[in-house]
Parts: sequence; C-alpha cells; structure tokens
Amino acid sequence: MSELVTINNELSRLITALRTAVVGFESAVKDAAEKRSTYDVEWAKAFLSVGEGTQKQRESEAVLIAANAMREARIAEATRDAFKERLRAIETTISVQQTRMKHLEETTPSGF
Repeated sequence: MSELVTINNELSRLITALRTAVVGFESAVKDAAEKRSTYDVEWAKAFLSVGEGTQKQRESEAVLIAANAMREARIAEATRDAFKERLRAIETTISVQQTRMKHLEETTPSGF
C-alpha cells in the first residue's frame, strides 16, 4: 500500500507543478504575442523607411533596424515553446503515474 501512497503523493506534486506551468504558459503566450506584434510593426516601419535598393536589400536593412525587437520576440517565443514542452512533459508523467496507480490497485489484493 505504501507504493500507492507514494504514487498518490507524486501525482499531487505533479498536479501542483502543472498548475504553476499553466500560469507561466499563459503569461508567456501573452508576452510572446505582444513582442511579436511589436517586432512586426517595427520591421514594417523600417522596411517602408528604407528608400533604395532591391527588395531583399530593403528587407535586410529592416531586420537590422528592428534587430532588438526581433531578438526580444524570438526569446519570448522560445520561452513560450519551452513552457509548452514543460506542460506536455508534466502531463505525460501524470498519465504514467495514473497508469501505475491503476495497475497497482488492480493487482493488489484488497485488505493490504
């Protein structure tokens, strides 16, 4: 029975971790969207401000002008993606623990 208690305690810990990760993910999604939007606007303004050159040259110049916003957006997007992977990992671990618990409950004689 102690293994069931151990699994149950682990499930409780994982559920708490999942709640925390969900809050972090929600915040990261909002931050990534805001920073991506800022970058897109800065890039468009920079592209329009570059007067001469081929389209490729103007695009490259716009990237250079908006480099800080691009960096912030990419970092925010990577953070969001990391939270998403963390959520998946926690959910998978919860599923494994639930399966273990069910197996133990089914194979452990009652009264033990």
